[in-house]
Amino acid sequence: MNNSPTFSDKFVALFKQPKMFTMLILGYASGLPLMLTASSLLLWYKDSGINIQNISFLTLIAIPYTFKYLWAPFLDKVNILGIGRRKGWILTTQIILIILIALMSQLSPAAQPFMIAFIGFLICFTSATQDIAINAYQTEILNEREKALGNAIAVMGYRIAMLVTGSLVLIFADYYSGGAEPIEICTPKLTEYYGSNVLFTNIDIVSTQKLISNSWSLALITILVFFIICPLYCLFLREPLSTTVPKSFKEAFTQPFIEFFKRQGIKTAIIILLIIIGYKLADAIAFSLNTVFFADLGFDKTTIAVSYKAFSLAATLIGLIVGGLIAKKIGIYKSFLFFSIIMASANLMYVLLAVVGKNYYLMVSSVAVEYFCGAMGTAILVAMIMSLVNIKFSATQFAVLSSIDSLGRVLVGPFAGYVQSHYKWEGLFIASFIIGMLISAIIYLSRKRIKLMANIE
Repeated sequence: MNNSPTFSDKFVALFKQPKMFTMLILGYASGLPLMLTASSLLLWYKDSGINIQNISFLTLIAIPYTFKYLWAPFLDKVNILGIGRRKGWILTTQIILIILIALMSQLSPAAQPFMIAFIGFLICFTSATQDIAINAYQTEILNEREKALGNAIAVMGYRIAMLVTGSLVLIFADYYSGGAEPIEICTPKLTEYYGSNVLFTNIDIVSTQKLISNSWSLALITILVFFIICPLYCLFLREPLSTTVPKSFKEAFTQPFIEFFKRQGIKTAIIILLIIIGYKLADAIAFSLNTVFFADLGFDKTTIAVSYKAFSLAATLIGLIVGGLIAKKIGIYKSFLFFSIIMASANLMYVLLAVVGKNYYLMVSSVAVEYFCGAMGTAILVAMIMSLVNIKFSATQFAVLSSIDSLGRVLVGPFAGYVQSHYKWEGLFIASFIIGMLISAIIYLSRKRIKLMANIE
């Protein structure tokens, strides 16, 4: 009789290890705010009657994720609660996030669009700060043999959290509204007077829209339960025993940058940075407004939540695994180039969906392809960033490069909104394909510089 443990037994055993379970919770905590501000908030504004071009500007509130490295040294120097630098900052940011979301739930995009956008910005800033603390904690608490497994489990927790704030919040909003559909009624004189370029215009709210607005408020309050889990667990975190504190802010800020630009010269460093910014640009263009795209096609929020957001989790996890296996087989650079091409090509599925119109099976297929290819791209991009980092300055350089990676995702919203408003959905996704192929061409032409800078074949 064969008593050897099965794969499922080994999988469950991982989470019985306290350190690995901690990685799951920290990854979960890190992922919770992202979809709330990147996707669900946009749909809340659409339900309140805001037009798509104006909604697209909301993507700018995520700018703190891009520039989080600017205040990272502050977290290295300051022990905010006196219980350890990492644990103290993790707890502080998690408590602030709960307060901010509770405040947001009391407002309405129709009545206070700028205030909600500002709170959304504060959520992104606090979330980015939490990411700094969590990444530092993971780096210091995991030994070399644990880092790969620990980070993989953290990504799993991160994706589960995105499902909560990207899917469950939509289901709750749909449930509390009783399935009511939004009615968009703009005051004609105001629209005529201000034009279409104003960020937000006053909107007359009918009773149906009030019901929908209240349903979103209740949904936000409900998901706070999923946020409260994090600080309750993190109260019992073990602070890393020994960490190196920078001698000065000047040292923490300057040396990682100087080394990076001196390694292979300024020109090579700049090309590398531009490639990192643009690597997932095609994927980001498709992602920035895809929730609104599906709603515009006529899919209800529950369908979007279950068939799109939940299904994307499986495609993402499979893509991460497949991407890692392919990279191990053919190498980092070849995978980096190949995945950039398939990420761009995946957006052609959305072109087909835009032409065909509302089609459930085509929507699910498009989501599967986009998230599968996007996950492979994510896996290889992280591997490339790790290769580009000098181990002497790994924390700061990784924070800088990962922040730069998010720059394209943050800034793409207004561009996507402009293209969609002038060339419709088909034009937007064709544009994303062209941009992705241009990035692939740059990667190919810069292959020698990339290999030298990252010390890879």
